[in-house]
Amino acid sequence: MPVPLSETVSYQLTQAAKRQRNYTAKLLREVGLCPGQDLLLHQLASGAYHSPKKLAIDLDVKPPTVTKMVRHLVESGLVMRCQNDTDKRSAVLSLTLQGRTKVERVYEIWEDLELRVTEGLNPEIALAYRMMLQKTSKSLVVASTEAL
Repeated sequence: MPVPLSETVSYQLTQAAKRQRNYTAKLLREVGLCPGQDLLLHQLASGAYHSPKKLAIDLDVKPPTVTKMVRHLVESGLVMRCQNDTDKRSAVLSLTLQGRTKVERVYEIWEDLELRVTEGLNPEIALAYRMMLQKTSKSLVVASTEAL
């Protein structure tokens, strides 16, 4: 007899990921952001100027997704778009002062998330948990590229 679906690791991972995403979305909405925008702001917070194409690669999303996020963040005054000095056909993106302030709030949200996700775990178990999730993520990347 097969193992009930609710007792599989993949099912529990899916459920945890949905709950984490919903909780993250709630916290981000409170500061005027949508899921994914926090990660884009984090990438820009490195201080380096980024092209939308590089952001799409770094965030592992399609370029139109970055275009939509950037448009919203520019309209919100969090990101500025400048012409690339070395390639006049492309734009580079950076945070505005308001964007840098928002990133600090994003980092506070991530600290809250980390506390929630690791609640009740000692540091060694939390480290092992992180390592297992990294291994799972790597396995899924390999499997998804093999499927193409």
